[in-house]
Amino acid sequence: MASCILNCSVCGMLDFLLFYIYKTIKNPILTCYLGEAMTSLDKNQEIAKIISNLLETMFKEYSMQKQLKDILRILGELSWLDIDFKAGIFLINKKNELILIASENFNERQKESCSRLNVGECYCGRAVEKEKIIYSCDESDCDILYEMDIGKKHYSLPLYEASKKLGVIVIYLSKDHIQKKWELSFMEVLSSILSSIISKRVLDERFKINQFKTEYYQRELLHKLVEASEFRDLETGKHIKRVTEYSVLLGKKLNLSTKDIELLRLAIPLHDVGKISISDSILLKPGKLTNQEYQEMKIHASIGGKLLSDTSSSYLNAAKEIALTHHEKWDGTGYPNGLKGEEIPLFGRICAIADVFDALSSERPYKKPWEMDKIIKFLKENSAKHFDSKILKLFLDSMDEVLQIRDLYRDGSFETDNILELKQFEHESDIFVSWDETLSIGVTLIDNEHKYLIKLMNDLYYSIHENSDITIVLKAIKSLREYTFIHFRDEEQYMLDNKYKKYKTHIKLHKYFEYRLEEFERDVMETPFLVGFEILDFLRDWLIDHILIADKEISF
Repeated sequence: MASCILNCSVCGMLDFLLFYIYKTIKNPILTCYLGEAMTSLDKNQEIAKIISNLLETMFKEYSMQKQLKDILRILGELSWLDIDFKAGIFLINKKNELILIASENFNERQKESCSRLNVGECYCGRAVEKEKIIYSCDESDCDILYEMDIGKKHYSLPLYEASKKLGVIVIYLSKDHIQKKWELSFMEVLSSILSSIISKRVLDERFKINQFKTEYYQRELLHKLVEASEFRDLETGKHIKRVTEYSVLLGKKLNLSTKDIELLRLAIPLHDVGKISISDSILLKPGKLTNQEYQEMKIHASIGGKLLSDTSSSYLNAAKEIALTHHEKWDGTGYPNGLKGEEIPLFGRICAIADVFDALSSERPYKKPWEMDKIIKFLKENSAKHFDSKILKLFLDSMDEVLQIRDLYRDGSFETDNILELKQFEHESDIFVSWDETLSIGVTLIDNEHKYLIKLMNDLYYSIHENSDITIVLKAIKSLREYTFIHFRDEEQYMLDNKYKKYKTHIKLHKYFEYRLEEFERDVMETPFLVGFEILDFLRDWLIDHILIADKEISF
């Protein structure tokens, strides 16, 4: 589109540009401003190119931070504006405060002091309060002043959506900048364009959130059916989680695409949904099934396939495939259809290994968990019989990771024997919060869970700062909330088992953290671009302080 605009004649360029803007964002105020400003600027081709490039940022998929850097780069092409390549974007939260959500070339001290401003405070807040552009060439009236900014000039441009205030963007200029007589008109145009860009981003994110919520609650409903189908108690949730994590691990070892791994993660929990039709007398029987009972149990695979059929959803189609085929065997002796070899879909072959391993390593109403040596011997004996030998080898070669998953999502009492120490998870770039030995409370299981919580917190940090898709942030929050629940219940069981005197006080601390996480998730739904900037530090500091102070006590 930009090349098309630039190829137009100077005379025809503005008409084409205005038509493009009108059709793209349908903002009459912006269209009016553009017409007036471009006329006053004598149809400057340089400005037309800049505006076109700015509009194109509306359709790029990247984070607000990267978009701000792109905006500054584009504005830097205006030779007369003297951009200092320093800027910040503030959005208004539900408390009517301005929150810094993206900045370029702010130092840490400036980020901290400008992280939250009141409307009316400093030039940024005044621009929002007065709903007008403020040009500052005198820092003496600035509420927050830094030595490095003395003498610098900047514009504070209010951002708005129709009559609603969105926030403000502040753009720094060099000390030597001399304001042009028509510069304010251009800034009015720029303010409208940036308002439209930010407004579109907010609407896009809200649409994604609504879509995510619909899909999430649909999955939750199906997962509740699964939880009602197998053991009808809390152990099922952990069984589902373990089988899911084993399967995802295998997906990664098989170098499946990110999309397929995510599909596997969503679909695997429904592998036994057909058990909803099986009676308690069979599911909970504390002994070996009779042949008749076993034949009745086997129909759950076919029922699961039928329950998940007739859908256009790729997620439910994958779930149907897994439900129908995870009891098939490589040699063709499985059920319900006696599929053989690669006739069995890949996801079904993956789930078969994960499901059998978890069944053997977990306690069931009719058996105790097998010893690990016995399990591995059984799996090897059934290579190329029950299981795909290539996938099974990957599974066995990854046994340390498999056992760590088992320990992180274990059932039953708080036994501490034969637990592998979990290594610190690493990220490619700087870690938001890291584990060190001062955080160890001397109980391997709890230490492992703390390490995993730190890993999930780092995942959340990176999802906020590196990804453009709000659904990735929501998934990271969900994962942190889900495992926080598991960890706190495990820790509380340990305290009960060891007759910890401050048990009730400790539970209150847990409940408070869970409440803040839930509140955090609600805030993300309401104001997606404000996610993280008000809560991440709290989550980190609370967890570290809780481990160092409250959790240290329970090990003595």
